[in-house]
Amino acid sequence: MRAERLLPSVLLGTFALLATIAAVGDSVTGDEVAHLPAGYTYVATGDFRLNPQHPPLVKALAALPLLFLDLNPVATTPGWSEGDEWRFGRHFLVNNRAPLEEIVLLARVPMIVIALLTGVFLYRFAEDLWGEAPALFVLFLFAFAPNLLAHGHLVTTDSALACFTLLAVWRLWRFARSARFNPEWEGFLRGEPIGTSTNPRSTHAPRS
Repeated sequence: MRAERLLPSVLLGTFALLATIAAVGDSVTGDEVAHLPAGYTYVATGDFRLNPQHPPLVKALAALPLLFLDLNPVATTPGWSEGDEWRFGRHFLVNNRAPLEEIVLLARVPMIVIALLTGVFLYRFAEDLWGEAPALFVLFLFAFAPNLLAHGHLVTTDSALACFTLLAVWRLWRFARSARFNPEWEGFLRGEPIGTSTNPRSTHAPRS
């Protein structure tokens, strides 16, 4: 493997290792009590009654690995019928057939993947702007950034918002520099990241 490909891989691998260690060692956070169980109900039942104040994309992605577990039925979990996300979340995590630690860790795996994509997009954007060496420095800062290591593995909307917003800005920047425009594909490739960037967190969406 060439050095210019090896170094980014090493830095991204280091971030993945540190994020995984944090995911294993950190207890469940307050927001995860609502977001994680709500995401499971979305993918398991197609019902979006819990935690409607935030769009479902990130929560549903985080909950996908939970479909491989034998968990309690959603309809019989306390808090479901009245739509109480906090009561449901507590019972889902603490009184389920699978241990809390296993549920939380599996749901954090997709969040680590999203955080890694942030690093990939940062590197590619910086490489487009300044070249390979500065891009490696940007990726080095990413790999050891305390905020990203603290929040990137959590089942919350923050890191996904950063990831998809960065992707949208990068694609728009590349579009602005391009002299060609293919209406069949270019509009989708630029517009889809913009739409995705507004999905993880409702407070990020434009308001009239």
